[in-house]
Amino acid sequence: MLYYICMKNILVVGDIYTETQFHTEIIPRENEFAFASESTTTVGSKTINVARVLAKLGNTVTFCGVVGNDKDGNQINSELKEFNINPLLTQKIGMSTGKISLITPKSGKSSVVLSSGANMALTPDLISQIEINQYDGVYTTTALPLNTLYRLAEICHKSAIPIFVDVPNQQVDLDLSQLVQVDFIMPNRQEAELISGQKINNIEDAKNIAKFLREKIQGSIIITLDKEGCVVMEANRLESEHFPVRNVETIDETGAGDIFRAAFVNKWLESSDITGSVKIALDLATDSVLIKGVNASIENVDSSTAVGMTNEMVGMMDIE
Repeated sequence: MLYYICMKNILVVGDIYTETQFHTEIIPRENEFAFASESTTTVGSKTINVARVLAKLGNTVTFCGVVGNDKDGNQINSELKEFNINPLLTQKIGMSTGKISLITPKSGKSSVVLSSGANMALTPDLISQIEINQYDGVYTTTALPLNTLYRLAEICHKSAIPIFVDVPNQQVDLDLSQLVQVDFIMPNRQEAELISGQKINNIEDAKNIAKFLREKIQGSIIITLDKEGCVVMEANRLESEHFPVRNVETIDETGAGDIFRAAFVNKWLESSDITGSVKIALDLATDSVLIKGVNASIENVDSSTAVGMTNEMVGMMDIE
C-alpha cells in the first residue's frame, strides 16, 4: 500500500522584490539610530512568501510578476527556481526591480519600507495572456494595480477557478463591487479596519466587519487577528465563527499571516473543508512565530508537516 500527497497546480500572481530584513533592539524614530544584530536578503514579498510555502507543501507553483531590466531582475528568475517555483516573469525595460526593507525589533512586530518599482507594470493585458484553466487555484493580493486585480478576478470567475485574495494595501481605494464573486478574501485586523472604516477592539467587532463585507462579497471571509486567531464567515452565510489560537511566547511575527494563508489555501484546495483548513493554518502560523526571521520560518515548513498535523494521509493507492 502506497500513501501519497495530493499536489495541486497553483498560480500566484503578485508583487516581487529584493527583500532585506534587519533584526534590531528597537525600531528607530526620527534622527535615531538602531544597530542590526543580523540581516538577511532574499527575493521576497508577502505573495512570494505564500508561493514559497505552497511549494514547500508539495504543490506545483507558478509565480506571475514583473521585474526590472536590471541585475536584481535577472537574479530573481534563478532564485525562484531554487525555491521550486516556476517563474512566469516579465522584465520591464527602463524600470527597476521593486525593493522592500523590514526592520524587526525584539517585539517581533516589523516596520516595512517598500519601493514598488516594476511591480506597477503588471497590466490587465499581461493577465489576460495566462491560461488560467490549467490551474487548480489562484492566489493574489491587492498589491497588484487594482484594474489588474479586477481583471484577474473576472477571468477566474468565468473559468470557475477558485481565487484567494489577500489585502495588504490599497484598502481604502478598493472597489469591493469588483470582487463580489471572489471565493475568498483574507484581510488581517488592520486591513479589515481600513476596508470598513471600523475599529476591531474585540471578536464581536471583527464579526461585525465580516457582516459588513458580506454585503459586498459573496465568497468566504477570513479576518486574521494575530494572537486572537481569526474570524471566518463562509460563502453566502450571514453568521461567522471565531477560531482561537494557542498562546505562545512570540519571537518574530513577520510572515505568520502569509504562512497562515498559504497553509489554508493548500489544505482547502485538497479538502474543500474550511474549518479543518483554518485549524491547520492557525497551528502552522503559530509555530512560525517561535522562529526568528521570515526566511527561517518558511524554510521550517515542509510537506511532512502538513501530513503530520492532520494525523492522516491525503490519499491512498493499492499496489498489486
